[in-house]
Amino acid sequence: MPRSMTYKPNSVIYFEGDSSNRIYVLKSGKVTLTSHDIETGQEIHNRVETGEFFGVKSALGRYPQEENAVVVSTAEVIVFTVPEFEEFACQNTRVILKMLKVFSTQLRRIHAKVTNMLDQPTMVGPENGLFQIGEFFHRQGKMRQARYVLERYLEVYPNGPRASKAKEILAGVERSDYLYSESRPAGGNGAGEENGRPAATSSGERPGEETPAGRRYYEAVGMFGREQFQAAFKAFREVAAMEDPEFTVPALVEAGRCLMHLQRPDDAIRHFTSLVQRYPKMEELPRVLYYLGRVYEEKGERERAGGFFKKVQSLATTDEALQRQVAHAIQNL
Repeated sequence: MPRSMTYKPNSVIYFEGDSSNRIYVLKSGKVTLTSHDIETGQEIHNRVETGEFFGVKSALGRYPQEENAVVVSTAEVIVFTVPEFEEFACQNTRVILKMLKVFSTQLRRIHAKVTNMLDQPTMVGPENGLFQIGEFFHRQGKMRQARYVLERYLEVYPNGPRASKAKEILAGVERSDYLYSESRPAGGNGAGEENGRPAATSSGERPGEETPAGRRYYEAVGMFGREQFQAAFKAFREVAAMEDPEFTVPALVEAGRCLMHLQRPDDAIRHFTSLVQRYPKMEELPRVLYYLGRVYEEKGERERAGGFFKKVQSLATTDEALQRQVAHAIQNL
């Protein structure tokens, strides 16, 4: 049977990237869904209306949540398992019709934005368009999204003209243990990473290692692992000076970590602050803010540390390890 749950203000019902096996309906209170615009990357806030379902697409599609569900004021929520919701929907056709209307509007909006991102002046057929979306995500290094779209393509068009190419791309993704969208250097304990550093592929090679910046970066990673923090700091600064777009920001993040281990908190704060000002939209932003919080915590400035930790919590991140670290840090404060 569905059960009722009460959430306090500022609590989170679920995070973006969480596994989804529950569907929710807002009975009272205020809940906001926070996500990012696929075209601009800007944060989007959608308020859940009383009586409205949320978390439906991810639960029924069996893929991770696409947004953060944040409680604005004390909220009472009815929680369904997927079988419970399916039984309920079958007995209430109005619910199905309402969801179809909402989903149809969302799909049209998403398709329009993706078409614009692909720089397509004219509309394309659904078969070709679906493949191009998967191909676009693959080119951008968003392997999880690419795999999901291309698998759907093969389900719908198993004998389509792009089926062989879709299989070829998927085979390349499956052969590697390294998912580029989750395991960029110093991105922070995502899938395919070890201690915040990129893991090797199944062939033993590391992504980007063939470039001078890549080779030097992994040398610095080795120094860091051997606790040669001064040498690693120098090497990471050398990588950053090469201005390789793949390694510049990760190297600067790791250089800041070296300063932390070298017990140079003031230098670490200046370094990380400058990094945030220079690259305010970097993927590593949540982890950099966490490091700033840690430095202030070690300096005894607990209030400032807490401010950074809470800022990390307010950002949408799929880094579950970082989420746990921040929650633990706030609890310790």
